[in-house]
Amino acid sequence: MVKKLVQKAFLVFFGLFLIFVILEIGMRLAGKTHLGINAKDPENGFITFKPNSNLTIKSECFDNIVKTNSIGFHSSEYSKEKPKNVFRIAVVGDSFTEAIQVPLKKTYFSILEQKLNEELSSSTTLKYEIMSFGLSSHGTYKNLMYAREYALRYNPDLIIDLFFSSNDITDDFWDYPDEIPVFDKNDKLVFPKAKPVQFSLKQKIKDVARKSILIEHLHKYYITAKINYKTKSGKDQKPIGIQIYLAKYPQLWKDMWQKEEKLFQEFQSLAKENKSKFLLVSRPRHGFLHPEEFDKSKADIVGNGDMEDYDFDKPEKLLAQIASSSGMLYLNLHPHFQKKAQKDTKARVHWTCDGHWNETGHEWAADGIYQFLIDNPNIISKVNNYEENN
Repeated sequence: MVKKLVQKAFLVFFGLFLIFVILEIGMRLAGKTHLGINAKDPENGFITFKPNSNLTIKSECFDNIVKTNSIGFHSSEYSKEKPKNVFRIAVVGDSFTEAIQVPLKKTYFSILEQKLNEELSSSTTLKYEIMSFGLSSHGTYKNLMYAREYALRYNPDLIIDLFFSSNDITDDFWDYPDEIPVFDKNDKLVFPKAKPVQFSLKQKIKDVARKSILIEHLHKYYITAKINYKTKSGKDQKPIGIQIYLAKYPQLWKDMWQKEEKLFQEFQSLAKENKSKFLLVSRPRHGFLHPEEFDKSKADIVGNGDMEDYDFDKPEKLLAQIASSSGMLYLNLHPHFQKKAQKDTKARVHWTCDGHWNETGHEWAADGIYQFLIDNPNIISKVNNYEENN
């Protein structure tokens, strides 16, 4: 009897394992290979890409080789010691700054670097270097930690945070309950201590699971379903990501915005302490550029509710208020993208299969940030300790 039960259990286990292997192979053959490419920094336990690697990224509508630098980011390689007369910019953000959908030279930060060096070469003795520290699923909190842990090593003169209100705030305070920022009694952010990687069976299992395309996809579906189920509230039963457009916020969103403002202020303080400037850039919303897309997006968000209950410009209004009250540099890229879209009604800035910026999206973002910096030349006219170096 026991032997038969063991045999049945083995057959069930083997069958499930065989199904798993078939699905895993099928997803990889279908081009779902942009997961399982991360590594842990052995010094601090932070997630990055595999350093000094060429990573193949495939999807239904793009095929790209991601070249990583020596610290594991999709970015150019620069010396830690900043050369004389170099103005260095560090950009942080989520998957749009990670930019694994396009070649490095086509990313907005690489295009911005090229434009600054080419178009300002006759009017300044400075050279511009831009490094990216972006990674998928990062909100302001993780961007702040990565700027502190990695970007400051390169002595940046300007730190740019590419922010997206629709999911960066939930990334900070909802989606990852084990990684929510902690503030002390004086409302000062308490940074967690770096944890060097140490071997453990539990961690080894997690590392192996992270390399599975199927497991990664199932985990993402689970998290999304869990969030949508837990956060539907009010007469419209709207998920948390949509509630950000409500004209009157529930208490949850009021609290999250107050905490997000503290994170921005921490970013501002971090930059100031390191003789850098901080620029908050608001990323345009997907589906809000072209009139027909905007109408559809609004209809999808409102559903059976009342249009009067929503304010689709509310996130940018709040960001502008926060920046103004904190004396923070702020750029809303949405008007720039809308202006571009009005001139080129056929242009699309996102990959249809992926939702991230395509090459056009990165070009428009680089143009918008470049124009802002040109209109505010004091931001990029002086490097850290410039007087001492000259």
